[in-house]
Amino acid sequence: MENKLKLCPFCGSKDVVLEDNGVEDDFEDWCVFCNNCYICLICPGKEPGAVATKKDAIKAWNKRYFK
Repeated sequence: MENKLKLCPFCGSKDVVLEDNGVEDDFEDWCVFCNNCYICLICPGKEPGAVATKKDAIKAWNKRYFK
């Protein structure tokens, strides 16, 4: 599994970050954010069908899989 984020699929920027906005000891809530065009992929963990882990958020961003 690759842990590196690919370039932004919208603007091609390398300035892409992964943040955990979840609640410690409760749930993970991952956000992949482009600092150039401001697109954001939010991956909340408690909702049905959402990706819940850091690994899954990276995979979703890199596969360009957006629900």
